[in-house]
Amino acid sequence: MKNRLMSLEERLLLKKRPMIEAINDILTLGF
Repeated sequence: MKNRLMSLEERLLLKKRPMIEAINDILTLGF
């Protein structure tokens, strides 16, 4: 159970990171 939660959290982080990077790219291009 604990391992499953860790993997889910890691998956969320992996999904969030590209979005944050994309937002940063858009902001840098916008300014």
